[in-house]
Amino acid sequence: MKRFIKNNLVFLIVMLLALALVLMLLVLVIFENGRMNRADGEVAQLKSQIEELIKQDPAPVQGNIEPITRETELYQKKVDELKVMFGGVRRPAMEAFFKTLGVDETEFMELLNNEWSEDEDRNNPGGYIRFYQLFSRGGKSEGKWNLAKWNRARDAFAEEYRKITIEDLKGNNVDEVLMQSLGIPRNFDKNGETCLRNFMWPMRARMADLFAGKIPNLDGSRPERVELMPEAAAFGFDFNRTPKADERLDNITRNFEVIGDLGRRIVNSKVQSLNSFYIRNNEFLFAGEQQGPFTVYHYNFSVTGKIEAIRDLVKGLNEAAKERRVYLIRSIYLYAVTDGAMEVFIANELAEEARRMELIQDQEAGAEGAGMGMGMGMGMGRSTVRRSAAARNQANMMGMGMGMMGMGMMDEQAQREREARLAAEDAQKPYNERRNYGRVLFGGDDVCEAILDVEYVFMAEPKLTE
Repeated sequence: MKRFIKNNLVFLIVMLLALALVLMLLVLVIFENGRMNRADGEVAQLKSQIEELIKQDPAPVQGNIEPITRETELYQKKVDELKVMFGGVRRPAMEAFFKTLGVDETEFMELLNNEWSEDEDRNNPGGYIRFYQLFSRGGKSEGKWNLAKWNRARDAFAEEYRKITIEDLKGNNVDEVLMQSLGIPRNFDKNGETCLRNFMWPMRARMADLFAGKIPNLDGSRPERVELMPEAAAFGFDFNRTPKADERLDNITRNFEVIGDLGRRIVNSKVQSLNSFYIRNNEFLFAGEQQGPFTVYHYNFSVTGKIEAIRDLVKGLNEAAKERRVYLIRSIYLYAVTDGAMEVFIANELAEEARRMELIQDQEAGAEGAGMGMGMGMGMGRSTVRRSAAARNQANMMGMGMGMMGMGMMDEQAQREREARLAAEDAQKPYNERRNYGRVLFGGDDVCEAILDVEYVFMAEPKLTE
């Protein structure tokens, strides 16, 4: 062994060093593996914590609770303000009602809904009227109001509601409008004849008065008269048909609420005329289109007026949101009432016609001169020949028994000849000496016809149990 060691001393030293190095590397691997395992465990723990935090409300620490609560209340306030803009046009009237009645709105509506749902007679003929009469006398309110107090609250409601409607509020229709505002459908006891006679015809008359300038503005001023064309006078309804009993008659009243406001804005814009008016969704019983919590009514109408008046109408519709009404103008088409380009084409046609007539008359004059002899032909000027030809034509037409109609046709022909002659004379003059020099031909007339496609958007109001 000693001999082996002595003969292989260098080899053994190298092997011992290699073994020591392997052992050292093995220890390092074990340590690094332990560190890696601990790191993997920490990563898994962090992932678990992140998943838990994602499931929790943001920043669940005491210092952030107060700011989060404050911002949540602010957002809710803004949401409530936006909700009011979308159809909260009744809110001032309802607030006046609850204030005068001296009740909390939430408690009142809960009581109303409970009593309405418990009334088994509500959907029978006259049922909702009987319910209203009993409820207005106090119902189960434990003496919070009586009929006298209710009537004062109703009058306060009517005073505010008159500011947003053109309906003539008096008598029973005040109770009907109040019931509708409280969530009881205004269905005229499901009687189409009553709806037509007591609501639709009076509202059509009120709309006619509005466009005739007979309904004053809220400030007492009288609006200017706007011509109501026959195609627009029905405002999308068929007044020759009695609504059916199974139709939602309250949809008709809600459409007229919007149409009345639209009519007032059209009149105040000072356009010249309302030419047509259509309800686009009338095939769905005027119910409007439901889009989430919103109801959308679609209207299409056309007006004629100066471009400034049409701009004022569009501006009024856009600014209606300040009054808690939201109109969306989907499209506007403008058409000039007079076409300057067409006038130019007509003038050119008249000039061509004048030249053609002049050639024909020259030929007639030549033929007549040959038949009457050279001397007489030389003594007659062109104008004399024309007058003779015109007189001969007149005599022939009179001889055929044309009467007054013939004279009218001659007058029209004479007018066309005169215009053609003037147009031909203009064509021979320098442009700065012509009759229409300096007149604006294209766009000079600011009277236009505008066709508007408008949507009215409001939040669907809650209704009592049917």
